[in-house]
Amino acid sequence: DDGVRFETKIANASRLEIGEVYAPILGGLQGLGDHAALRANTELVMPQNGGFAMSRPFHTFVGQTAFGIFGPERFAVYPSALDAPWAALRLRHGRRMLYFAAHDPVARLKALHLEMVPGVAGARGSGNWPRADELAGRPVGVRMAWMHMVYQPAGKAFEASPVILRVMNGEPSDAAGAYHEWFARLRPSSPASLPEPSRLVPRMPFAKLASIADEAVAAGQTALTLA
Repeated sequence: DDGVRFETKIANASRLEIGEVYAPILGGLQGLGDHAALRANTELVMPQNGGFAMSRPFHTFVGQTAFGIFGPERFAVYPSALDAPWAALRLRHGRRMLYFAAHDPVARLKALHLEMVPGVAGARGSGNWPRADELAGRPVGVRMAWMHMVYQPAGKAFEASPVILRVMNGEPSDAAGAYHEWFARLRPSSPASLPEPSRLVPRMPFAKLASIADEAVAAGQTALTLA
């Protein structure tokens, strides 16, 4: 589909569980464009709250955590913060976009993760990226990845979401359309193919779902609808 597809599989032969998996990691990002002003104005687009949230991490990188990390980081978790597991880097006054999406056939928790390396400066009009004299020759950039919170038993293999990286032209709605086009191929062709009858389950602790499912099966119901 005119893009690059990343797949990550881990055969864990150790006695340790897998904690967090970051894959793929795009490192050294400094924005889009052939000069500094364009790159600084590159927008990060994320689908949130039924619309699109936009920020300029290559001008001002807003960190979300303060301690225990190598550099400032920000993240957006799907499905709690992201409406869909995709993001795009976009030229603010152009149509060129870099589409970065987890085309995952499994409905599971994952997060878009960004980290600023080696760190940020204080607030100033030109943004909080360190200047050349502050870097003293060190490289600078943003790392962007999809992160899975695995925490499964030791010795068990793990397969991460397939991730698509694609250069495209258009508006944020076109990036949303690219994800929808892929997702639509996974959906049943008609509501009639959905499992019926189902039991409507109100909000409750996750641990109680197993007993509710047992009751539903005993009553001849084949699905739970989570309200």
